Amino acid sequence: MKAGYFLVLALLALAVALSIVALYPSTADYGPENSSWNGYSSFMSSFNVELVYGASALDPSRDLLIVIPYKPLSLSELSAVKSFVERGGRLLLLTEGGRGEEVVEALGLRVGLPRGLLRDPLFNYRGPELPKAFIHGRVEGVDVIALNCASVLTGVPEDNVLAWSSSFSYLDLNLNGQRDLDEPAGPLPVAAEFKLGSGSVVLVSDPSIAINSMLGVEDNRAFLQALIEDRRPHLLVTTLPSSPLDEAKQQLGAFYGALLKARLIVIVAAVAVAALVLARFARGGSTA
Repeated sequence: MKAGYFLVLALLALAVALSIVALYPSTADYGPENSSWNGYSSFMSSFNVELVYGASALDPSRDLLIVIPYKPLSLSELSAVKSFVERGGRLLLLTEGGRGEEVVEALGLRVGLPRGLLRDPLFNYRGPELPKAFIHGRVEGVDVIALNCASVLTGVPEDNVLAWSSSFSYLDLNLNGQRDLDEPAGPLPVAAEFKLGSGSVVLVSDPSIAINSMLGVEDNRAFLQALIEDRRPHLLVTTLPSSPLDEAKQQLGAFYGALLKARLIVIVAAVAVAALVLARFARGGSTA
């Protein structure tokens, strides 16, 4: 009796734990459902951003694809993204820490994505790691944007630059928190736009410009709106970072899916057996 009681309690505790995992909100950086400081929930709702698992189904004349290349894109994904842009689509590539080099290379852009941290001891939001960048007339209605642990773009022609860091900024390559003589000094490009076929590519060296804690800072929201314009924004899911909680939620979803599939198989098998039995009885047969 006691063994059965403890078994019921254990199963109940397991069910509660699984429910908590399933219902607890995401904590991943740039997570579409993450409502914490590092999530994208406000950006998703403010701009009606939809999730997408590939560029193939997008309409190049109407849609904008947002890619945060935290995870590398496959060859098929790269081909689909390039085709989308060349046919008139707009790509917003939000890079950080050197990630996204395979995308830039696949698009044929000669832009460097160096590792390192952009710091500005003078023009910043709340510290040198949150530098401000300045728009130089190419984006109407926007003057200053604030970044958060950003990098920079290199090799960009001046005519393609949308935003520059200040002349007091520098790229901290060795992350020692101070300017060394061999480290690039500002002004440095942090956003740029390129034409590709019938479409365009916008590079921004900081995905954190759109996180919940930064979206309302300076002109960040207006800057993103100017980039999106009247297009329908879509965020690529497959390249986003995931936390252990997100991975657990995915595994739990796969388990529930397999369980549901198994139940359906059992039900179909039971119906089939019942149909055979009824058919035998209808012919006057016997189950013995």
